[in-house]
Amino acid sequence: MQDLGHPELADDTGARVVAFWHAWAARPASDAVSLVAIGEHRLLYAPTRLRRRLEGIPFTVEALIEALGDDLVELVGEARLAYGDAGTLRLVPADGVIEISDSDPRLVALRETADPFDWREAAVDEPGAARFGVVDDGALLATANVQLWAHAIGRLGVFTTAHARRRGLATKVGSAAAQFSLDVGGIPQWRSRMTNSSSARVAERLGFVVIGRQIYARVRVGG
Repeated sequence: MQDLGHPELADDTGARVVAFWHAWAARPASDAVSLVAIGEHRLLYAPTRLRRRLEGIPFTVEALIEALGDDLVELVGEARLAYGDAGTLRLVPADGVIEISDSDPRLVALRETADPFDWREAAVDEPGAARFGVVDDGALLATANVQLWAHAIGRLGVFTTAHARRRGLATKVGSAAAQFSLDVGGIPQWRSRMTNSSSARVAERLGFVVIGRQIYARVRVGG
């Protein structure tokens, strides 16, 4: 993980990212727990009843599982948090990329052929501020959406159908989504599961800088 003072990422970018996560951690939670590390900052998002138990635990999946005990419903996993700004991003031409709607039927068709785990990680079917895609012969091959969080972060979701991978389509739709985020004043965020090296490589190719990690779990409500 790189420091917030990394020369490729503007200091203001890092400060805005930290401010966003601090505000996020202060929100009420009901059925989710998340540990976020950004530089030297360690943030906890959790239901009030679990906070005392979780504060100060080591930043590891194993420590979270142990601390949650019977309250754990599902461990979603650990992911990198990468960000880009005008000084780091190396976006590519978006030729062949079109803007589509969240209700486009081709998105439904893409979801039906996708691996459920990969699709869920990408979160590309969640409503957003903008959505982009690459279409061939009437079928959606790749898509990226942008969710604007608190007018500060442009959370990118990127997915390419299995048979169309290794053709640079994720780079193209990801570039379009990142550019949209910059245009509306957001900081593009690329989140990739720690075991998803392909996603991480696309993010690095586009100039995203990893400055954080997140461990996320779903927990029992109440109790």
